[in-house]
Amino acid sequence: MAGSVLIDMWGTIIEPFKPIEAFRRARVKGLLEASGVRPSEEELERFVEIFSDYWARTNWKRVTTLEEVPAERDIAEFLAELGLEPVVTDRHLVAYSRPYVEFTRPRDGVREALEELSQEFRLAVVSNVTYGPMVVESLERHGLIDYFEAVVTSYEVGLRKPHPKIFKRALEALEARASEAVMVGDELVDDVIGARASGIKAILLGEPGRDHGAADAVVSDFRSLPRAVRAILG
Repeated sequence: MAGSVLIDMWGTIIEPFKPIEAFRRARVKGLLEASGVRPSEEELERFVEIFSDYWARTNWKRVTTLEEVPAERDIAEFLAELGLEPVVTDRHLVAYSRPYVEFTRPRDGVREALEELSQEFRLAVVSNVTYGPMVVESLERHGLIDYFEAVVTSYEVGLRKPHPKIFKRALEALEARASEAVMVGDELVDDVIGARASGIKAILLGEPGRDHGAADAVVSDFRSLPRAVRAILG
């Protein structure tokens, strides 16, 4: 193998096909039902607002500290805010994961690009996510899991991109050196600047010029990715 390719998950491999409001509503409804609560429509709307406020506060902590807040803590703290017993069961985790798995789909050209890349390079998913198993479940659901030798998430590592520890863990999983790897993602700071700070080359998935010169390459769609990777890794 000529090198290693680290690929972001959300917004890169998969994309949502429902609005974020639908994600939150389904997640909140599922968590409440897992706790034995069946809210009216009016109650559900109020609980979704509480969850949205909680999520905004918690996400701010994630962004500013780069420490991951895992799903188990998310769920327990949200239930406590509602005055419910903050006990997290497997049913809660399934409800938490379901929108991520069921309301997303692979981006156009992903399967073909992964098939091509996996013939020449070692691949790993590197994802900021609050519950690692839902990344694996999503990849399995879409028939993409076999293209990857490793799935590394902030849930397991405890720190989020752009922290160097998550990139280091991914390189270790592939037994790769930073100089022989490239990171692919749709986020300038998390994926491109984070990877470059760890000595890893980076490809931004987005419109040309959006990287402000920070990326080694920019591609607008997945079909162009294999060519860009070869140009960087040889």
